[in-house]
Amino acid sequence: MTQFPGYVPPSPSYLDAGKVSVSTPVGPFDLVSPLKGIYTLTSVPGTTGVPGIVGDGTQLKPGTYTFTVSGGTGVGPITASIDYPRSFQWNHDAITAVDGSQPLTITWTGGTPGALVSILGNSSVAQGTTSDVGAAFTCWANATQETFTVPVSVLSALPPSYTDNSAHAHGNLQVVQAFYGDTLTATGLDTA
Repeated sequence: MTQFPGYVPPSPSYLDAGKVSVSTPVGPFDLVSPLKGIYTLTSVPGTTGVPGIVGDGTQLKPGTYTFTVSGGTGVGPITASIDYPRSFQWNHDAITAVDGSQPLTITWTGGTPGALVSILGNSSVAQGTTSDVGAAFTCWANATQETFTVPVSVLSALPPSYTDNSAHAHGNLQVVQAFYGDTLTATGLDTA
């Protein structure tokens, strides 16, 4: 459980890896680097002409994804592949509100062996001068168990979410699968 605004951890140092591209079951793509050491590729159907955004409706599909890194001033060249797992789906439609006095059971299908599921929740009680003021939690679960119950002891620590003038409630629940694959090595990288 964390309160925000609050402690801000030190910023990491990012490394220049040069050009990064990926070959996927749905085609090859170049990743963009909006900031040194940050590489992204996003799918936003209907978007055209924006580098790093796939706008034609293409979605990720299971299969082998091969990343090729040309190498830059901070990292040497790398080629690494991961097998992207089957589809992960969680029961977001079944959750319309969170009652802090009751446990919250989240279920999903398509959990990948070796992966983790991250359950992130936050609730803002008010708008602050630089960000909202509230609290957040993170829970982790083995992806193959396909269910997790957030206990009342965690949920009751969240403040009630406020609703702004646009009728937007400032509370959020995210459930994502994290699958990292095998460790890779390259000049300029260490495992520390």
